[in-house]
Amino acid sequence: MTSVPASVVRLVADPLSNNLFFLRTNGDIHRVDVDAGTSSIAFQSSDHGLASGPTHGLAAGPDGALYVVGNVVNGPELSLRVVRGTPGTPYTWTTIAESQPYPLSGTAFDHLFNGVVVDESGQYLYVNSGSRTDHGEIQNRSGSINDLREVPISSAILRIPLDEPGVVYLYNDDDSLAAGGYLFADGVRNSFDLAFDGRGNLIATENSGDRDDEDEINWIREGAHFGFPWRMGGNDTPMQFAGYVPASDLLLNPTATAAQGGFFYDDPAYPPPPSGVTFADPIANVGPDANVLRDAATGATFDADVSGQHAYSLTPHRSPLGLVFDTAAVLDGRYNGNGFVVSWTNAGSNLLDPFNDPGEDLLLLTPFYPESEFGGPDSMQVEQIATGFSNPIDAVLRDTSLYVVDMVFGGTGTLWELSFPRMSSTTDGYDEPTHDLPLLSIAAVYPNPTSGRITIRVESSAPAVVDLTVFDVLGRTVSTVSQWSVARGQSERTVTLNQVQSGLVFVQVRSGSEFRSVPVVIVPGP
Repeated sequence: MTSVPASVVRLVADPLSNNLFFLRTNGDIHRVDVDAGTSSIAFQSSDHGLASGPTHGLAAGPDGALYVVGNVVNGPELSLRVVRGTPGTPYTWTTIAESQPYPLSGTAFDHLFNGVVVDESGQYLYVNSGSRTDHGEIQNRSGSINDLREVPISSAILRIPLDEPGVVYLYNDDDSLAAGGYLFADGVRNSFDLAFDGRGNLIATENSGDRDDEDEINWIREGAHFGFPWRMGGNDTPMQFAGYVPASDLLLNPTATAAQGGFFYDDPAYPPPPSGVTFADPIANVGPDANVLRDAATGATFDADVSGQHAYSLTPHRSPLGLVFDTAAVLDGRYNGNGFVVSWTNAGSNLLDPFNDPGEDLLLLTPFYPESEFGGPDSMQVEQIATGFSNPIDAVLRDTSLYVVDMVFGGTGTLWELSFPRMSSTTDGYDEPTHDLPLLSIAAVYPNPTSGRITIRVESSAPAVVDLTVFDVLGRTVSTVSQWSVARGQSERTVTLNQVQSGLVFVQVRSGSEFRSVPVVIVPGP
């Protein structure tokens, strides 16, 4: 446990020195001595020059370079500036990217430039540009501009090449951003954290708006549009439809900032969705945790997986942050190769409290990939594995230790270290756990959807005897195969589910405490 000063917003690990650095919003970067439980200033804002606005992004490249994302506020306007610190004695700081200014909204919904990550090759830097509105409403900054909602450079994931000479300049113009290859993905509201999974897929957390729409976790693909402001958390934004009545919207908490500010209203001028664009869905959460939703027809809250539904992706207003993956696959058991995310909001929040979902916790994300070799996850299992934080804001995995920056809102904070078991490796190239249980994964379940007959392909790190069970959404067993002997590598088993009604079921394979499960949709037969 290490004490940290106020306003810490980012935590990164230098892959070369293994140093931990954290960033404060004033631009100061501290180096952490984990063994001593202390930290000290490594770089002041005057070293890199980002002192005129809040600094919300810090990333480390594979060569140990540090990248800082700054927001340059000049009166009513905002622009991006990114600097790189090249390792040396001392570090050399240079500006690598800037943007054309755009008008701030002057509200709490100016989300600025923040989340940042470098790809494995060190070729590109990905930066989140947050929205300037809550849900696409007009924000005119007290009448100084006319009918401005979002702008081309806001609510997007920008990609900055790191091998270009000079300074990359990003214009606030759709055609220019697209032509330069700088607009990687569009339609995100505020993807405050970006991370790559073990397969090289870019994954991002997403804070949805003041309405009770789910907070998202998205697989970010080049050219994809993730729906904002027309769609959030799997729901259509109702203000885009004529005759919208906020008082009748059961997903609108009247205590929300946007509701209190009068930003939900009947808006005949709300622009239509972009023509010919199919919005990309968030990653579905199949449970068992962080998936409490509100019924738009009744206003009642319910647990999605218990009710046979998915969340897209998390309980509204959790504010998922600190996204990391075990990309090196060094963790043991159910943690191996999977992801972690913290939830910033506390249960006493006026927005989260009605959901009776605690927040301020650590979640384990087990992604499910529809194809074993290609693409990103379309669903995930979400489990709460640690609680008791106070506004956790970022996390980083260094070897088998997960470090979480825990900030008391408005005050100082704590850096926690959570230790996980290590997976050992044998000389024949197969990974073995440190205990006597095999490592299991479900490589494929097909067909899915199915009318009642499915084949399950499992992969095991060692010969094992496993139990295969199919559960319905109420947790009842509908089929089981006991004592299935699987070989090292891949094995298959076909199960008939003719007696199962249409709906969602979960296929689980288990050996001792080691288990994996995936959802399967049952549809009526011919």
